[in-house]
Amino acid sequence: MSRVGEIARLCLCIAGFAIVAMGLVPGAAPTAQAAVMSFSGIGDGCPGIPNDPYTESGITARGTSDGLSSWTRPGSAHLDTGGSTCPSGVEFTTGGLFDAISAEIFPLTPTAYCSEAGTECSDPYENVLWQGFVGGVVVASDQFWMGDGPSTYAFGDAFRGLDKLVVRILLPNVATVGGWCFDSPCSHFDLDNVTLALLPAPMISPMRPPAGAVSIVWASWRTSESLSDPMR
Repeated sequence: MSRVGEIARLCLCIAGFAIVAMGLVPGAAPTAQAAVMSFSGIGDGCPGIPNDPYTESGITARGTSDGLSSWTRPGSAHLDTGGSTCPSGVEFTTGGLFDAISAEIFPLTPTAYCSEAGTECSDPYENVLWQGFVGGVVVASDQFWMGDGPSTYAFGDAFRGLDKLVVRILLPNVATVGGWCFDSPCSHFDLDNVTLALLPAPMISPMRPPAGAVSIVWASWRTSESLSDPMR
């Protein structure tokens, strides 16, 4: 084999070894850290925190319309469909990715919704909407009736790996279900103990080649070169 060919083979050998040996490999598996937003520091009356975010346990919450506040239940976030300066939604961020785990909902019944013509009805309708976002795109969604008593909502697998979580209280879609709201708010509830699992960024560490690996490659090339050229 010619000198040029041997040098090319050596370069390819070293380059291939470097690609494998110096490649990035995952480090130790990171552990998710549970965090709870209890709203213990928000003010009473609407709005308790006008247009300002509230941060607790690594979670930041912000009202989507008005500032966060508690109303009938201190230390919880109150949501109204209208008729007050309480927010109609709350968004949650952590500055990174997270899994949504659970949230407590405390309904304030009856509603002011009539599914048919009437006055002072209290019919249920799907008034709670949870949405999970990644990069500004909705990747998970669930809509349901808040219920008649306190409950804990457990998020499904679709609400994992999010960078934003939003809860909204909705008016009835009268175009679909008919009826009307005779008062404002049409419905409202308190939200408490929103639990998220904070996901740390994956650890990436470079793998160094074993000691003497380059020397082994070089010696191997020199040996093969000598064998291919008996006149040396």
